[in-house]
Amino acid sequence: MANYSVKKNVLQLVALMISHGVKRVILCPGSRDIPLVQTILSSGKFETWSITDERSAGFFALGLAQERNNREPVAVVVTSGSSLLNLHPAVSEAFYQQIPLLVISADRPKAWIGQMDGQTLPQEDVFRTLVRKSVSLVEIQSPEDEWYVNRMVNEALLELDHHGKGPVHINVPISDPFFDFSVTELPHARVIRRYDLNSYRQLELQQRLYDDQNPLDVDLEQERLKQLESFNAFRCMTSAGCADHCHGDCGRTTAGSDASCSDCNNYGSMESWAQALAGYLAQSGSIMLVVGQSLDGLSCGTSHQLWTDLSSSMVVLAETITNVEYAHGICTQVDLFISELSVAAPLIAEDRANSPRSVSYARALTPPDLVITVGGHIISKNLRRFLRTHRPANHLHVSPDGSIADLFKCVTGVVEMDGDRFIKVLHRAVAILKERHPVDLKAIMEGAAEECKVNPVASCKSTVETLRRLMRNTRHTLPDLARSRALYASLARNLMSVMCTPGFDFSHMNALDRLMSCLPDNTTVHLANSSTVRYAQIFGNRGHQDRNITVLSNRGVNGIEGSLSTAIGYASASSRLNVIIIGDLSFFYDMNALWNEYVRSNVRILLLNNGGGEIFHALPGLSLDEAGKKYVTAQHHSQAKGWAESRGFKYISISSDDEVDAALDALIAPLDTTDKPVMVEFFTRATTDALTLGRNSVEARRRAYEALVK
Repeated sequence: MANYSVKKNVLQLVALMISHGVKRVILCPGSRDIPLVQTILSSGKFETWSITDERSAGFFALGLAQERNNREPVAVVVTSGSSLLNLHPAVSEAFYQQIPLLVISADRPKAWIGQMDGQTLPQEDVFRTLVRKSVSLVEIQSPEDEWYVNRMVNEALLELDHHGKGPVHINVPISDPFFDFSVTELPHARVIRRYDLNSYRQLELQQRLYDDQNPLDVDLEQERLKQLESFNAFRCMTSAGCADHCHGDCGRTTAGSDASCSDCNNYGSMESWAQALAGYLAQSGSIMLVVGQSLDGLSCGTSHQLWTDLSSSMVVLAETITNVEYAHGICTQVDLFISELSVAAPLIAEDRANSPRSVSYARALTPPDLVITVGGHIISKNLRRFLRTHRPANHLHVSPDGSIADLFKCVTGVVEMDGDRFIKVLHRAVAILKERHPVDLKAIMEGAAEECKVNPVASCKSTVETLRRLMRNTRHTLPDLARSRALYASLARNLMSVMCTPGFDFSHMNALDRLMSCLPDNTTVHLANSSTVRYAQIFGNRGHQDRNITVLSNRGVNGIEGSLSTAIGYASASSRLNVIIIGDLSFFYDMNALWNEYVRSNVRILLLNNGGGEIFHALPGLSLDEAGKKYVTAQHHSQAKGWAESRGFKYISISSDDEVDAALDALIAPLDTTDKPVMVEFFTRATTDALTLGRNSVEARRRAYEALVK
């Protein structure tokens, strides 16, 4: 029986070393590294050597790696203190020879560094620029610590071979006591894989999606060979045909033109990617695609057919800042959808008797087997909370540079590919799956209706209930999983049909709703942080269809500084109408953005002034006294009138509902009707806005709830 250390960070590290293919380890003597040494030896999964001199051990490891053409990593385990420094020469040599040397150092707890304790020195990042990745783990005291350690170790091990090979350093703090070896099994540590041009075929390997999953009743290799026949028929054979397919994926065919397509030279590899991705998707019974921020909808923002095709096989969520135009089956009101109609939706008053899992919300949207994220940042807190709480079995993240972003704490794969190319590959992969395992959803629903006539059950009362019942009966075979994917996507579309957008009286939310619904074609909208960009997500982009409206926002770090300056810089080089929607704190913080000669008449600013940071009034659980409000919400009585007029703006203020329409008309007046930029300052009270937002959101959730029950 194995005797592993009780140190959870050690267990995660050793389990992941095995999963990532580390097979050879040099062990150096010491006391602090005993938990590492004992756990490695007890596993029986490694070929080990004992070398006393750490400097020699490092170079010994280099020789082992060179013997196999540097293809396999070799690890060196050392104790704390100066023993780690003795590896510096070998690490530098490994760096310049591009040898995958894995340095693992035991360490004292961070609290004891520099406190005259024995064998201690700052070991974090000690090799600086001579390693491809350096991480220092924490001692695991909570589930979040375990997630963090798991992610750090995965990231480090993946960098041993990523755009070239090289050394990596993992520092492991180990506190006293550390001689307890009573653990008998290594944990089932989550493994994160990276899929690039050299490894994408591994996507076809079987994924573990269900706790009770048996091996799929199918030979995946035989499936791939069968699919190859249809793939060959689809390949480009001529340059004209190539142009067709390259642009056809986004609905922009250029056949017969002289236009060249950047994808044509690599179309064969894209088709191979689609083969592998189809094999991966085929193993999931429910899929959710989350599209993050993008300037142009991943180059397919206006391709309604593409998004409609995808939404027939998965739930597609695309916030306003994705610039994906609304199409049948996709949801652009993401935060609203999750807060109203997912299993994470808060219970309303009438339903509390059945909490915590009400009958009604048990029929709402459940988390998928697989979530795919592509694009940039995601605004919705409700979506993040939903997927972190109800974690999908797999999360595939698409990253142009292959970096890991574990937003929902469940990422298992990273696809190294540009988002716009991935969407094309995904579109093709979905088509492949439909060719191999066609699903007639209409026939399925008609059959379920006939069954209900013969054997009426409670779950026959509504389409939503029927879809959920059919999904529960899914077996883990490829045809059944294809059926389940279609049912899950249909379930989401049915739930979207009962989603209820809140209505607002005179408030900042009302102003934004009215403005966004009457924007002229060919407008660029700039949404400032923080309340403004969140308000916009309530309403989505249904009104933007076929109108060439672009939505921008600084969501990299979400700060209020620079929102106005960024928009003014964009507008200075743009020939379009630029509408800037900004809150008071963001505006006054960045008011010098108007202090230049480049503000032209195409700049239109809607300034939402409620005398402070409204978002702080809306934070759940936050209660502030008057003294606290002054410092937290930055209450003020400032107005922009003087500054706006001094900078040449036409200035309009709004304090009542009957002033709104005329002011908004002036704000979006055609460029040829004015030679001045325009600012509309909309005055309300922060507390009133917060109360209105909360009250009306609850009312909308109640109406959605009633529609769901009916």
